[in-house]
Amino acid sequence: MRVKAGLAFVTAAVLAVPLEPPTLHAQAADPAEAITRALPADVARRVLAGIADARARGLPADLLARRALELSAKGVPPAGIETAVADETADLAAARDALAAGGRSGPTDDELDAAGTALGKGVDGHQVSQLARSAPSGRSLAVPLFVISSLVDRGLPSDEALRRVLARLEARASDGQLEGLAAAPGRADQPGKLTGLDMAETRRPAEAGRPAWVPANAAAAAANRPLNPGRQGPGKP
Repeated sequence: MRVKAGLAFVTAAVLAVPLEPPTLHAQAADPAEAITRALPADVARRVLAGIADARARGLPADLLARRALELSAKGVPPAGIETAVADETADLAAARDALAAGGRSGPTDDELDAAGTALGKGVDGHQVSQLARSAPSGRSLAVPLFVISSLVDRGLPSDEALRRVLARLEARASDGQLEGLAAAPGRADQPGKLTGLDMAETRRPAEAGRPAWVPANAAAAAANRPLNPGRQGPGKP
């Protein structure tokens, strides 16, 4: 009875604040209820408590809820889901600190997610700060950060990946041109377009068995983060 009562309390805490953006308000109950159904009661209680804490700290809690449901749909053991969500929370917090150190206060959820993904793939926090400091004012860092992650995935050292992206930003390359850099890392000066599949491979892959709650575009946008992001170093799968 104590476990059920505690779970109900944590679920209520998660649901107390609507998910962003506001259009998701009507769906606010769905992720917490889905996590409760998908995981054992004790694990669900701890995962939901972690998500509620992340929300209170101003981190994008909806990303964490999606992460838990995606991993559950892939058949990851409950303990692995709990660890992965905790590690991703740590990456998001470190990403916010790194962006703030580079002068990028109030980053968007997309920028936090992209920076957290980069950190999870072994990019140094100082490199994330350098990108934030050097990028043109007002330009979103989401695509540049994902391109760095993609280049690292393809075997390029993170410092060289950062150098190439910064060079293109200095040349006022568009997001599409940056995506072309990731699509052809050995031909940085040639134009190109990164496909949707290539961008998905930069992050967590969507699976056919994703939960009905997770939108298809959100699942594709959340591809390829390792189960223990930020804990395996460069070259992690």
